[in-house]
Amino acid sequence: MCTPTDIIGGVLQAGRLVTKSVSDYSNLKANSEYRTQVALNNAKIAQNEALKQKQIGIEKSRLEKISSMQDVAKLQAKSAASNFDTNSQTNKYNYQDVLNSAQLQSKYIQKEYDLQANEYFNQANSYINQAKDYNRQYKNSLKNFAYNVLDDSAQVSKSWYDIYKDRQKGGL
Repeated sequence: MCTPTDIIGGVLQAGRLVTKSVSDYSNLKANSEYRTQVALNNAKIAQNEALKQKQIGIEKSRLEKISSMQDVAKLQAKSAASNFDTNSQTNKYNYQDVLNSAQLQSKYIQKEYDLQANEYFNQANSYINQAKDYNRQYKNSLKNFAYNVLDDSAQVSKSWYDIYKDRQKGGL
């Protein structure tokens, strides 16, 4: 037999289930959005650092080339101060050796910074993939949430149906 207490209990149970479902969904969404945004922010930071490393490499490479030109100018000045022909073939070879060495050093410097930049780009890609995973997890959780809500609704409906059946049998 169904009593007013049973009816009130059923209403309270339905209210708790709805409140819990809305709260769970809200928490799930907020958590997912936060984790996704953190991953995307980390990706942006890593990309910026990669670009910074590339730029530092370009600048240090450029400075190395400038330094080599200054070294050639010093060699020319020494040759001229020693009364050597600054345009002799031997001196031209020496100048070219300095420039070639500087060019190799410049490329090495640039390559080192490019490798560092690539590591940051890889890290950024990892963060982007992490954000995608968080989003995918959220969507899967959302499906599970929807199934749970439907299941909870079915339980509430069954409780109400049971109360109705009790009333039909001569209860309240």
